[in-house]
Amino acid sequence: MAQSPTRELVNFVEKTVFDDVPTPVVEKTKRVLLDSIGCALGGNVVDRSKIALEFIEDAGGKPQATVIGHHKTLCAHAAFVNAELMGLLTINLAVALNRPARTTSPACRALECGFC
Repeated sequence: MAQSPTRELVNFVEKTVFDDVPTPVVEKTKRVLLDSIGCALGGNVVDRSKIALEFIEDAGGKPQATVIGHHKTLCAHAAFVNAELMGLLTINLAVALNRPARTTSPACRALECGFC
């Protein structure tokens, strides 16, 4: 029986080591992540960011993952707010390049903390 595409992807990721990733991919990934983090920091001054930040303040929860430029909160809340912050500025390289970094990198960052 053939493996599902998800299982194939999981197997590939489990076997991949950093040295297997081509240098251009690493460099582009660094640029996109740095751009997204910069946009999140800049997004902190936009009024709309205050709505998301107030939401997670009111919701409370165990501090597990960091909101960029702020404090720790639940993983899901950090992923939500970080994605909002990253998307607030139109200069976001990931959006301009039609890449999913705005939604995937916050989720990955929250999972990286090992609490989700």
